[in-house]
Amino acid sequence: MQLFLARFTPLLLLLAAASAFGLEGYKCKLDDSACLKNYLQNDVIGRFSKGLPEFGVKSFDPLSFKQLTFNYEAGPAIKATLDHIDATLYGLSKTKVLDVRTELSGPNFKIEASVSIPKLFYEGLYTCKGEWLLIPVDWSGKFNMSLGYITDTWKLSAVLMQRGDDAYLQLEDVSFSPKVTNFNTYASGLFWGNEEAGNFALAMTNRYWSGFYDVMWKLAEPDVLKTISDAVRSVFSKTPISGLASVAASPLPAPSFD
Repeated sequence: MQLFLARFTPLLLLLAAASAFGLEGYKCKLDDSACLKNYLQNDVIGRFSKGLPEFGVKSFDPLSFKQLTFNYEAGPAIKATLDHIDATLYGLSKTKVLDVRTELSGPNFKIEASVSIPKLFYEGLYTCKGEWLLIPVDWSGKFNMSLGYITDTWKLSAVLMQRGDDAYLQLEDVSFSPKVTNFNTYASGLFWGNEEAGNFALAMTNRYWSGFYDVMWKLAEPDVLKTISDAVRSVFSKTPISGLASVAASPLPAPSFD
């Protein structure tokens, strides 16, 4: 269930890269990768850990969710709806920026950020309803997940656009694929309260977690990308890049952040 962290960790750098245009801090050009790396690591991550209310971005460490819903189906025999309720994720503020690569060609801007997170912990309440091998399932209880050393490369592409007297970035694409080194989970109330069956299922999940991760990530990926894209567009649309005369000019200079 590493998908739950994957849904939110890209907000850190993808939004950070966008919000940097309108925040005080380092004087970086869009194509200065070394400066951007230092700025994201030393200035922006700290701001995001406290939240950015002007962009509707909440504090991300801890990051709380009232309810998350995921649907799973594997043929006619297995189908379920999983809800996480009053859940909290800890550890995103420990994100380490390993490398930043940028490209500015005319109005086209691309950024890739390689990052790592030493550990994440996620806990809350759950309900699971559906069918397992045609047997009705209605489970509920507490859960937690521990994830060790997560790595990822987040990619963003955008186009510089003129709006009135200011220039803005218009998002074109966002992509990422988180990788987890180790994983452990616990849940109460599995298999209708049968502790022995529940412990066996948890042991198998924790032993063969990588396959479990692949399945769950495929379920979550479309919703993850939409969540991240919507958030980045929100920041881009509200934050102009100053110092550009016109996007009609070709090629565009690499502008400095204010």
